[in-house]
Amino acid sequence: MMPEKLLQDLIYGARMLRKNPGFATVAVLILTLGIGANTAIFSILDPLLLRSLPVSRPDELVRVDAAGSMRDVGAWEDIAYARLREPSPVFSGVLAFIPAQLNDVVLNGRSGSAESEIISENYFSVLGVQPFVGKLIFQKEELGNVVVLSFDYWQREFNGDNAALGKTILVQGTQRTIVGIAPPGFFGMRVGEAADFYLPTAATTGKHKSLSLNWVMVIGRLEAGVTSAQAISALQPVFSQIKAESNIPAIEQAQDMDHLVLTSAARGLSSLRHSFSLPARILMCVVGLVLLIACSNIANLAHGAARRREITVRIALGSTPMRVVRQLLTESAILGIAGAFSGLLLAHWCSRLLVASLSDFQTHVVLAANLNVRVLFFSLATTVAAVLLCGLAPALSVTRVDLSRDIKTYAEPKNSARAKLGSGLLAAQIALAVIVLVASGLLLHSLFKLETLDVGFDRSHVIAIDIDGDAKGRTRQQVQDFYEQLFERAHALPGVRSATLSNFAPLSGGQMGINVKAEGAAEPSGKDSYVCLIGVRPGYFSTLGIDLLQGSDFSLQSISRTHQLAIINRSLARHYFGDQNPVGKRLQTIEGNHMLQIIGVVADSKYNNMREDVTDVLYIPNFTKPFTMMANQSTLSVRAAGNVAALRDELPALIHSLDGSVHISRIATLRERIDDSLHYDRLIAALCGMFSLAALALTCVGIYGVLSFSVARRTAEIGIRMALGAEPRNIFRLFVGGGMRLVMAGLAAGLVLSVASTSLLKSMLFGVGRGDPITYIAISLLLIVSALFACYLPARRATRVDPLVALRNE
Repeated sequence: MMPEKLLQDLIYGARMLRKNPGFATVAVLILTLGIGANTAIFSILDPLLLRSLPVSRPDELVRVDAAGSMRDVGAWEDIAYARLREPSPVFSGVLAFIPAQLNDVVLNGRSGSAESEIISENYFSVLGVQPFVGKLIFQKEELGNVVVLSFDYWQREFNGDNAALGKTILVQGTQRTIVGIAPPGFFGMRVGEAADFYLPTAATTGKHKSLSLNWVMVIGRLEAGVTSAQAISALQPVFSQIKAESNIPAIEQAQDMDHLVLTSAARGLSSLRHSFSLPARILMCVVGLVLLIACSNIANLAHGAARRREITVRIALGSTPMRVVRQLLTESAILGIAGAFSGLLLAHWCSRLLVASLSDFQTHVVLAANLNVRVLFFSLATTVAAVLLCGLAPALSVTRVDLSRDIKTYAEPKNSARAKLGSGLLAAQIALAVIVLVASGLLLHSLFKLETLDVGFDRSHVIAIDIDGDAKGRTRQQVQDFYEQLFERAHALPGVRSATLSNFAPLSGGQMGINVKAEGAAEPSGKDSYVCLIGVRPGYFSTLGIDLLQGSDFSLQSISRTHQLAIINRSLARHYFGDQNPVGKRLQTIEGNHMLQIIGVVADSKYNNMREDVTDVLYIPNFTKPFTMMANQSTLSVRAAGNVAALRDELPALIHSLDGSVHISRIATLRERIDDSLHYDRLIAALCGMFSLAALALTCVGIYGVLSFSVARRTAEIGIRMALGAEPRNIFRLFVGGGMRLVMAGLAAGLVLSVASTSLLKSMLFGVGRGDPITYIAISLLLIVSALFACYLPARRATRVDPLVALRNE
């Protein structure tokens, strides 16, 4: 009996929706957007925050780190790893790895680059990963001579051919034999940054430092029943031994190795998780609110006066209220199912687009954002919630009919349950839209602040090229000679106003530091002595447009006379010397007790990223003892006299004319580097802005629908008013005023809720408080203007009611 009734409900519901194709189409499109967007965002959050590594018993894996006053995580020396992997009651196994981008990979005669993980020989055995093809267990004599390919790399480069086993790849000048293929779905230890292959290498035995385990990340597998707290306590004697045997100076040990930290590695390690998890959660909240607005909108539009008349007749003929509710919910379910199927298709496309948009100039993001069981269950739960929100409340309200009155007249009372529900849903829509609009407004205002920020250097007409000058393992002197020639030849290029070399480009994310103190001063504690260190060539400050405030710049003559010169930024000068003139004074390095004479002070500039506080920076001439700053990588920065685009081809050609084996990792103007550093800020602001506009549009449609229904409901009243002498402008004010009262109530509630809810955005904002008055005023004005336009159309229609026709119909 129940299946027959359900079938009847489905057939009747489909027939009713077919009679109103406009409403059905709009409702399905709205649900498609809401369900699809929520599912797409969740499909990103699933592998990033929820999914465990595809390894044996992932919950037993922990990352082992030493923390101090300046860092919480980092790499260990190889000698420390050797101590940690010694047999103990804490770990059943300890592995080490370090990610490496390899720029000299030759496969089948083609040269290119690849992402890799340099791993300890027990990497796969500790993780419990089984090979797809070949083997993942290595003999001691194989270390340094073999390679394991990822499944995707094997498919991409060898078309999944088993004959790949036994072939060789030339990696950084060393032949590596392919011995195994990792299983599909295994991407290494780094979520979002899939390795192309794995190079098992014994500690400190690599030909090049980049291919050895001198510095490593350490992952341990806890013994059954051992907690992280118990493991930390049991490892204290080992940790004390590690610090005693370390070559790291005492002050750096306090900054980096003060105590042990164990964190779960069940979900892998990820820099993307650190930078994108909060924005993704906020985006999930935004699209969730948009779905609520959409459902509220459908609920308001779904059951108008025509449905009320139909339901009145059905109840009069004997239908029970619950039967009517079931029928209306069935109609909502049909809309929900259609929206869910099309939403899944939209989510599949959007998730791929979103993953692609996460990639930036530095990192190619790889996330398995597929529609798995967990994502499908989330989509199902979202659909059920949408169906209930769209159908249940209107269905319950519309069944509250008064047969003695409604069977005689179809005019619905002004303060009926239906009218109150519509007004309440509209006010809720407006409040939710305000929350979404305020969040987007704060993010956009923050982005504007970042884009217009004074970065301390001139972002115009400067192009910077990141170079790896040690691709073939040349001697330090050969590297220095190459850069000297490049420095001289770059100056001579037509269209070049000035050129310089440095070990890092601004906002590159690269960092090198040292601990210093003023000569004769007491040794600072904690991180107060740490300064960022940049090795530069003469002309660095004029090329980048960093103002010289006091003293003089480096010159080739001064560098040749002494190796102990330094220039400091204004922040460092204030920190160590207060209001005194620091020129002529000296700084003493705490590691090595070297003296550096200050010859100049320059303006502060952004060093690591746009959001950082002012950083103490120490500039020294590169290629000078006791610091040799550019043994491997360097950045050539050139200021163009005219169009900087003309140098994009000339500079790489110049570099390769000096040495064709040199790898150029990046070429970009300083303006482009600033834009790249704001990649995630722009992405989140754009997505939130897009969904906030959707929320505003849905809210305006809701305002229009409620007022249109009100006009239809009160047609007789309008006729009587106009027959008694009311002017059209009075009718216009009546409906616009009623609509705007609801808008102002929803706006007030939304602004109050926004102040509380936008606390989630605090860490994402820059130069903008979560109570930013500019944003709140702008959003209020935008909503009021949009709402006035939505109220205008139905109010104008009310003024055109013919009183004779209205009274005759009544």
